[in-house]
Amino acid sequence: MHTLGVGSTAHTLDGLDDAAIGRIRAAARDRFGGGPVEITGTAWAARGLAA
Repeated sequence: MHTLGVGSTAHTLDGLDDAAIGRIRAAARDRFGGGPVEITGTAWAARGLAA
């Protein structure tokens, strides 16, 4: 998603050259591996109107 120009991280990547982006990708692969990453979480929200 970030390399598609979506999200705030994409704006950060816009200012970097190809070599810097390559280093970021390599560091991410070293840390998280080459496959998909599963993130589990819960979002709690409530919205309402008071009469």
